[in-house]
Amino acid sequence: MKAEEKEKEGEGILWKERVKIALQVALSISYLHQHKIIHRDVKTENVLIVKGSGTAKLCDFGFSRSNNDDAAKQKTFCGSEWFEAPEIMFCMDYDERIDVFSYGVVLCELVSRKAPSMSVFRREVPGFGINSEEIKSRANEGCPPALIDVIIAAVEADPDQRISFAEVIARLKGMGGIFVVSLFYSVFVF
Repeated sequence: MKAEEKEKEGEGILWKERVKIALQVALSISYLHQHKIIHRDVKTENVLIVKGSGTAKLCDFGFSRSNNDDAAKQKTFCGSEWFEAPEIMFCMDYDERIDVFSYGVVLCELVSRKAPSMSVFRREVPGFGINSEEIKSRANEGCPPALIDVIIAAVEADPDQRISFAEVIARLKGMGGIFVVSLFYSVFVF
């Protein structure tokens, strides 16, 4: 049975829906960054899907901080273990690019339906990024290669090499006729 047929039988989420979720979450985080806010705890559990519409909502802003705040740039340990960017693990100064890394880990789970753990999406030494070959091998059948490319670019160990949310959004929108995205998305603003 083809992956598309399995998805139609309810055994999975259609790829166009997964890409839509990825885009909605990226737009939400980008909105925060445009307002100089770092989420600092992007993880799968903090993405809610509205029953019926399938709209993705970002939640849990307990660790969020202003990017203008010097305290946010200090070596504050925050986030959730499997989703933390290397900068946090190494107690280095960081900025909004930690959200890009964490978002990439969320996408790893979205394309593989496997949660990160000691044996799934392991961190590579020395930089603690995620191995691109593992991402490719764990992606479910039918995953758009462009989506895998976004993930690999997001989970770069070096924050200077990581993709920006502007580029993530452009690439996801550029996936063409796979999906139609509403211009309206939700973010809780505090």
